[in-house]
Amino acid sequence: MRKRAIVLTAVVTLLALAGCGRKEPPVPMAVSAPPTIVSIKHDVHVNTLELDMVLTGGGEGGVGYQIDRAPIDPYCNCPGFWRRYREVPAQRALVGANTKVLIDLRGGTIAYAFRIRAVDAIGRLGPWSGIIRARSSLNVPE
Repeated sequence: MRKRAIVLTAVVTLLALAGCGRKEPPVPMAVSAPPTIVSIKHDVHVNTLELDMVLTGGGEGGVGYQIDRAPIDPYCNCPGFWRRYREVPAQRALVGANTKVLIDLRGGTIAYAFRIRAVDAIGRLGPWSGIIRARSSLNVPE
C-alpha cells in the first residue's frame, strides 16, 4: 500500500512538471499609453461651436471621445447637471489625426458648458478637458 502511494505521488509530480505551457516566468502584457487629448481649440461661429482636437493613445484599438454638456446656471454662472452629448467609439483613424467636431448651439439665450475626454477600445478613460463655454450669437439680447 505504501509503495503504491509513493509511485502514485511520483507519477503525479512528473505529470505536473512535464505539463504543457511555457517554461519561463510570465511577462506582463505591453500596455499602451492611456488615451489623451493632445490639443484642443474651440471657436463659436454664429450658432455653431467648432472643436479642433488631436487624440493619442489607445493602442491597437484606436481612440474615441466623449463630450458632455451642461447648461450654465445664470445665478451662479456655473455648469449645472452634466449629460452625455456625444460619444464616438474608438477608431484607429482618430489616433493623431486632427478631428473637427461641429456642435449646434440653437437655443438662443442658453449658455452651455462642454467638456471632452478621450476613451480607448478597452474602456480606459482620459482626463476631462477644461470647461468650454459657448452660446449662440443669434437671438442674444444685447
